[in-house]
Amino acid sequence: MTQRPPRQPLIDALRGFALLGVFLVNLRFFSLDALMTEAAQQALPSAALDHAHCTGYGRCCW
Repeated sequence: MTQRPPRQPLIDALRGFALLGVFLVNLRFFSLDALMTEAAQQALPSAALDHAHCTGYGRCCW
């Protein structure tokens, strides 16, 4: 077997932060509420909490 070069911890950390960023950007779509109509979103039990995170424009800022 050929010997592998040692792993670079800095590169591993950067990859981890990149994956975290991808996860955070897609987090809203993981919950599938982006695919629901406005009426269906208001019918959810967590609608009052969701409204606290939204701006006055009708779109959530996250």
